[in-house]
Amino acid sequence: MLTIIKFHLNTDKGPNTIISRTLLKTAVIDRQWKPEDENNIPGVTEQFESDGELWKVKVLRDTASGRVAGCFIVQPICKVEPDEIVHLIPGLYETENYNGLVVLTPNKAANWMLPLENKKLIAQTQKAYAVIVRLGGRTNLGRS
Repeated sequence: MLTIIKFHLNTDKGPNTIISRTLLKTAVIDRQWKPEDENNIPGVTEQFESDGELWKVKVLRDTASGRVAGCFIVQPICKVEPDEIVHLIPGLYETENYNGLVVLTPNKAANWMLPLENKKLIAQTQKAYAVIVRLGGRTNLGRS
């Protein structure tokens, strides 16, 4: 499944220096991932430390499906500039709940992101541990 997340430097002491919390559950880069271009990886720009970076990623798996614990393992695809983002609003997507993982599938193709406040509201009303805006690919997470 493809989505857009914002990477940040991890302030916790841990093995992953770059993480994301965009999905309401921590996401980390797959350790097996090898970039095609060593200059095209999250965290190499000068502004990264203060602002983070938006990236389109492939969500590979959820290490603890159905629970807040664990994390999503992702594979970066390409950087997305902030002015390329389109904010998703109700009525422009279909909603599916897979055992607490809410997947929003937009009706049109674009670089969609849902504002954090909206994600939190959806998570609260749907009793979800994570919310993903699906931009393509199969939805194979959260199934038991």
